[in-house]
Amino acid sequence: MKPYAPLGDFTRILEKTRSALDQGQQVPDPFGQGAQAADLDYYRSLVADGRRLLPTRYHADYLDILDFAIRQAASDLERGGPARHAAIMRQLQSVFATLAAPLVQLADPRWSRRLRAYQAVISNFYRRFLDDRHIRYQMTHVARWPELDPLGYFLNTGSGPFTLAPSRELPLAFVAKPASYACFAPLFFIEAHEVGGHVFHSAVAGLEEEIESRLNKRLSERFSVGDLVFFRKTVRVPKRPGLIFRRDHKYVQNTVFVSHVWRTWLPELLSDLAGVLNMGPAYLNGLITFLTALEPTLSLRTVSRFDLDQGISSHPPSLVRARFCLSVVSRLDFPDRAVWKESLDRRINLAAGTAPADLVWHDGSGNRAVSYKLDELLQVLEDVVDTVLDTSFAALGDRSLASIMTWGKSDELTARKLADALLEGSVDADEPVEARHVVAASILALEIASTRGGSRAQFEKSSDAVHGNALELLSALYTEQCLLCEVPAFQGTRRHDLSLSELARLVERLREDSARFSTTF
Repeated sequence: MKPYAPLGDFTRILEKTRSALDQGQQVPDPFGQGAQAADLDYYRSLVADGRRLLPTRYHADYLDILDFAIRQAASDLERGGPARHAAIMRQLQSVFATLAAPLVQLADPRWSRRLRAYQAVISNFYRRFLDDRHIRYQMTHVARWPELDPLGYFLNTGSGPFTLAPSRELPLAFVAKPASYACFAPLFFIEAHEVGGHVFHSAVAGLEEEIESRLNKRLSERFSVGDLVFFRKTVRVPKRPGLIFRRDHKYVQNTVFVSHVWRTWLPELLSDLAGVLNMGPAYLNGLITFLTALEPTLSLRTVSRFDLDQGISSHPPSLVRARFCLSVVSRLDFPDRAVWKESLDRRINLAAGTAPADLVWHDGSGNRAVSYKLDELLQVLEDVVDTVLDTSFAALGDRSLASIMTWGKSDELTARKLADALLEGSVDADEPVEARHVVAASILALEIASTRGGSRAQFEKSSDAVHGNALELLSALYTEQCLLCEVPAFQGTRRHDLSLSELARLVERLREDSARFSTTF
């Protein structure tokens, strides 16, 4: 039997990914500049579309809020003059421009299938954690309503991405991504990080704080053993000059610096951990390709950002993220794990190329602010992975993340079977699969297609077939979800009586918070 070889031609796959990311896509935007002013009947039609196209769990706590805003606007328009009427319609437009984008795109035949597929992915990553009773309980402590999956929609080229957090008044999150992502199913893997990671971790009360505390303790214990090798004892870090001490830098102990760096990176690494637990080795495969495609140098990097006020960036350099995920993959139990580990290790080295041996943080002017040897920082990588993957946490009911969910034998074999089906167009919608399996399979299918030789045109044809078949299957999964979606709600804590002006201010605040706190993948 021919040995299993999961990876193919990286150059071809990288070119395809870059091409997908560079596509200029325009989504319908009836509320943008230059758009014809909408009347109340149009807003009513959008809410009606939502009741027809969205799972019923969204009706009371999303569509009813929009419907109330329309009814209040209609009542207010019965009084006052043209200036007042114009102000009311501007408020309504501002609310719908942000909150109703999913309805516009679901109702548009050009975008409906793509958004249904994307929504199936978001819901699967979100609800995979939510099936756990203890996690559902913990999520209620931070004013999240676990019945409502985040709603996704696409943005015109040059916009986003961003996430609007849930609030007590509007209890669901909105996840917005550039429209180019909708044209390449393998890019949906990103939601294993964003929704499966960030949305989940931030919604479970006390989880990130507990993990950070455990990590700090673990690293302190490791440092006390004295077996780590450091080139120097201190690290030079920039700071703002004080009134008395005018130096523009300070010296930090090695162990203090290393511990601080890993704790700062923790939220992003936890989200990458969730990505691997949701999609297995395919997540790391997609991550390597995506992060490489984003770089002008077409390589994984060892650089990041430093700010005098914020310190080092919470986003680890792409090479560190890849190494972290490889360590997680190597600890899971699935077929051909050793082959995957060796193959992904080679892929990382190929993508890294001649990346410098030093980690470098640049300031806002592009100057080197801090530098540190990569191999010295990675000395504690396994300690970090041990802590986040296998430690039991009270916030999770005294369980570890690995015990709550993982990528196992059935997941891996399902993804492999689906990969062949996506290539051949023989997808059976009745097979028991999840959206995450489909996304993982689309990444595997590209690798298979890249090994078949042939012209670039033939590879493009195979890639397009994978994308189209994946969208078809994901869209079918969304339709099933709409039929089986009645979930009880915490009706006693709901508010459907927001005035139009209150709702407009809420949307403005959510957008401001998104701009302030959202970060790039």
